Amino acid sequence: MGTGLGGRLVAGGGRAGTVTGLVVFGAVAGAGNRFGAAGLVAFLPAALAMTLFGLVPETCGREPEDLRPGS
Repeated sequence: MGTGLGGRLVAGGGRAGTVTGLVVFGAVAGAGNRFGAAGLVAFLPAALAMTLFGLVPETCGREPEDLRPGS
C-alpha cells in the first residue's frame, strides 16, 4: 500500500467500513439477541461486493494475483 494520499484514503476507508460494520452488527444483535440476522446484515454487502468484483471489465476472467502490477 502506498504512503501517499491515495493509500491513506484507502486505509481510512477500510477503517471506516470496519467500524461501521461493527456498529451495525452490534445494533442489530442488540435488538432482541438476533445474532443470525446481524451476521447476514454484516456479511451480505461484502459478499455482494466480492461477487461484483469479478464482473468489472478490468478484472473479468483474471486472477487477483494478475491484477497487481510489478509482481
